[in-house]
Amino acid sequence: MTVETSTRKQTFSGGQSSLTFTFRTLVSNPEYVKVKLVNTSTDVETDLTYSTDFTVSVNTDGIGGTVTVAPSYSTSYNYVVYRETTAKQESDYDDFNQFPADTLENDLDRNILINQEQQEELTRTLRYPLSASGASTELPAPDADAFLGWNAAGDALENKSL
Repeated sequence: MTVETSTRKQTFSGGQSSLTFTFRTLVSNPEYVKVKLVNTSTDVETDLTYSTDFTVSVNTDGIGGTVTVAPSYSTSYNYVVYRETTAKQESDYDDFNQFPADTLENDLDRNILINQEQQEELTRTLRYPLSASGASTELPAPDADAFLGWNAAGDALENKSL
């Protein structure tokens, strides 16, 4: 197979009992599909539990499927349905056997899926411009009622107060 989509997540409005999310998973593993419940007024996210709060039915070709959430939540919530592929090597290639093309293809697909997931996460992170250099990227320890700011030298973050 080929990885024909880079879609990792979709958001659905609450008040629905059945959600359809087009996702790509290997070996039809429904446990790679996750659901977060998001309160639309507070933006608080809650992880729903697979097989307790939701079930997944993957299409036979491994592309797409249906997520069913039970119980259904009100329109005060959104569902974020996303893919999270386990990063592990499950295949073992034996010497002197027929080349397992399908197994290799699945392994390559898994690596692409993991790469897509990491790339999507990177797009949601703070980053320095490519030309920036010399500044520390280490965050200071959390401090109650403080906010982050650059120190006087402009080369490290520090906790600041009003």
